[in-house]
Amino acid sequence: MKEERGKFHLLLGITGSIATIKLKELIDDLYKFAPKDKLVIKIVATENALKIVHTQDWTDDIDETIYDDKDEWSMWREREDPVLHIELRKWADCMLIAPLDANTMAKIANGLCDNLLTSLIRAWDPQKPCYFAPAMNTFMWESIHTYQHRKFLKDTLKFQEIPPIEKVLMCGDKGMGAMATTQMIATVIGSLVKSKMAVYTPTFDDSRQILVDLWLWLSDVEARLSMVTGIVHNHARRFWQRSPDHRGTPEKPGRTVTLVAEHEAKCWGMAFRVPEEEVKKTREYLDYREKAGYTCAKIRFEPDDKTIQPFDVEVYMANGEKDEHHTGHSEVEEIVDTILSCHGPSGPNLEYALRIAKILHEKAPHCVDEHVIEVEKCLLEKCRSEKIGWDILKQLGYST
Repeated sequence: MKEERGKFHLLLGITGSIATIKLKELIDDLYKFAPKDKLVIKIVATENALKIVHTQDWTDDIDETIYDDKDEWSMWREREDPVLHIELRKWADCMLIAPLDANTMAKIANGLCDNLLTSLIRAWDPQKPCYFAPAMNTFMWESIHTYQHRKFLKDTLKFQEIPPIEKVLMCGDKGMGAMATTQMIATVIGSLVKSKMAVYTPTFDDSRQILVDLWLWLSDVEARLSMVTGIVHNHARRFWQRSPDHRGTPEKPGRTVTLVAEHEAKCWGMAFRVPEEEVKKTREYLDYREKAGYTCAKIRFEPDDKTIQPFDVEVYMANGEKDEHHTGHSEVEEIVDTILSCHGPSGPNLEYALRIAKILHEKAPHCVDEHVIEVEKCLLEKCRSEKIGWDILKQLGYST
């Protein structure tokens, strides 16, 4: 299989979700958000995905090669012939499955490999990233089977999820389960391509998991930039927010960070510019994700780059002590015990807490976050002494 040197090879898997009608839009956005002439895409389609693709009038406008089950067998005739799903795995730098329907998700979670796409995933190199964007009916999304399958994909296979959004679905129902917007998906992949191709300094490794800790500014400020690092004064980052929907459950909420007012404190973070045409969608998405006790507020941001003047940013922070999700001041021991015992739809609470600490170590050694570092220290001590969470420690590069 031809290897285009100096380019990032992306395999795009598509399945039998109606969201496959957005294939052309997704491809266009993937190229748009990636560095120019650095991305090459090949598509792997299930039989049901092809049924949807063939109903669309843009089919002839797609230049990318689309492989399906027939290609798997037509390539192979005798012993030394290439096996397509192996050749595709070797060629790829990354895989994105968007949309991932409930049926294929179940197959992957249970190890089935009865078509080209699932054979490719079964033979996937764990050293290469694999992203998936679920898309299904709300009741399918809320099924215990889906929860278990997603957990296996994320915790065992180490695949990274680009979570769905809430909207009116094709069937007329309203709720969670719609595939993330093509712009959201393309932003994630675009950041990876830029990082791998050394086009610019990488941003947060897992920004989806810590959106509450990022600051957003709109297109009327520093429009030439897409991201800038800096600090806010008189605020501190604290694990004082309950998480009933991401890193915990309503019955057993986990802990996430929020900004709290604190005299003379300073808190480091990253501000992202949202293109004007994406502001409405971004607000709606964040308003839903941060619905458990967070509110959007404006705050002054001071860039690390002193050639840029301070400006206002929008940040999602706790509603305050009157909100049921805000714990107020909490002892570190209580926070640690909660984090170690909680797990939600987005994964283990421990993974979330340690990822934040690692990012701060790597990106902001000049601005020590004493609270987060103290929580990290206590978490590691307890994990090592009680021999728990070692899989997460190893995954994130900590010693056990």
